Amino acid sequence: MNPLAPVTRIGWPASIRASRTRSRRAQRGVVDLLSSPTGAADRVLYFRTFYPVCHVLRYLRPQRATSTAPGVGRLREVKASKNADVSSPMDSPTRPGSWNSCWSFDENRATPTPRGWLRRLAYLCLDKRYSAVVLLRLTQYHYDRGHLNRSRIAGRMNSVLNGVEVSPRAQVGSGVIFHSSRVVIGGGTNIGRNAHLFTNVNFGLRSGGYPTLGDGVTVFANAVITGNIVIGDDAVIGPNSVVLGNVAARTVVAGVPTTPIRTQRPPVDSTRQFGEPGSEQG
Repeated sequence: MNPLAPVTRIGWPASIRASRTRSRRAQRGVVDLLSSPTGAADRVLYFRTFYPVCHVLRYLRPQRATSTAPGVGRLREVKASKNADVSSPMDSPTRPGSWNSCWSFDENRATPTPRGWLRRLAYLCLDKRYSAVVLLRLTQYHYDRGHLNRSRIAGRMNSVLNGVEVSPRAQVGSGVIFHSSRVVIGGGTNIGRNAHLFTNVNFGLRSGGYPTLGDGVTVFANAVITGNIVIGDDAVIGPNSVVLGNVAARTVVAGVPTTPIRTQRPPVDSTRQFGEPGSEQG
């Protein structure tokens, strides 16, 4: 079925040169005038639907392969040959490999990825958890490719909309969940997969080093973790704690400075958060 269906007919001066092809204005959804094959004075009015969301996403998406052409002050897209390897780069455990993967890099049970670009844009503005991780991955993606201004814009948007300030040099594993705002992560911090970070959590520099967190670590509100220390897998940092030393795996600590409280039992379901049914055996 032809999408350009005639809707009406109008008269037009025959002195105007007719065009047998759609103009660029028609491709953007503007009315176009086409001549009849016989060259008569009758002209047919056509209309094409305009999809603004598609054009916005096309504008925001960066070029995958670029090179500077001589005498041109901007980057131009390079079309790969048939024999070239055009496969997208693979994601690392802490960095997205493509622009598309930024939108689903941290998908998990608590933060599902919306299906469809229109829903993703809506969630980017309305859902804090989803917005925080997407803007974090966009910050990292553009920083790794030298798009510093785009990286700063994404980071600033994350700070204003969600209160999350993460250095693009920080290594944050997939599946991270920001439960609230005011989270600060310094440049040399390494965070494993499936971390749970609550409000007003700070990871900073002390004595020339940044902390390293394992997988499945839970950090409750108002905690401060600084220095060249290691926190083991599935460890839990209690609220209002200041962590200055290493924490063993599956250990619950709290206090200023922190002291061990107890050791967790193995989980029944590894996807459960600390404190939920199934997070521990027994």
